[in-house]
Amino acid sequence: MKYKFKEEKTTQAVAKLLELNGGRMNYMKLIKLLYLIDREALISWGYSISFDNYCSMDRGPILSTTYSLIIEEKKPGHNSYWTDHISEPAHYEVHVKKNPSVGRLSEAELDLITRISVEYYDKNQWDMVDIVHGLPEWENPNGSSLPIPIERILEHGKYTPKEIYEVRQTMDASSFLEELK
Repeated sequence: MKYKFKEEKTTQAVAKLLELNGGRMNYMKLIKLLYLIDREALISWGYSISFDNYCSMDRGPILSTTYSLIIEEKKPGHNSYWTDHISEPAHYEVHVKKNPSVGRLSEAELDLITRISVEYYDKNQWDMVDIVHGLPEWENPNGSSLPIPIERILEHGKYTPKEIYEVRQTMDASSFLEELK
């Protein structure tokens, strides 16, 4: 099942990361930090913060929809929660245009964002590429992209098949409820 991407929550997580890193950041480092945060949430709590799709690319795993929001040129007059709050890249960096609240993020999620940000604060985008290339779920796509199923991440997180099934069921139900809104 393809999940309903949580744009508002993801935008708030990005804004928090940018705030913790001086207000702007290289977007490749940002994408890698977001992947690590979402991965950790999935392994620790059995759910994704973003409900984005994971993908292996040459420079490591990414959150697919978030990556597109950052790098794709926006259509004139096309506004969204993301475009209202996060800048388009300039010199490979993004910044917060207008600070959103963090109301969609739980205290635990904010703590996780802060912890990951602090842990990798002194790393640049190329350090981050090396770090995420070491993750067991990443596969070299050789110039293309490959999906990373959540099952693969959970298997490496030592989940049993039954636990993986339960996580999938919970995420499917949550995504279905989001679609009804």
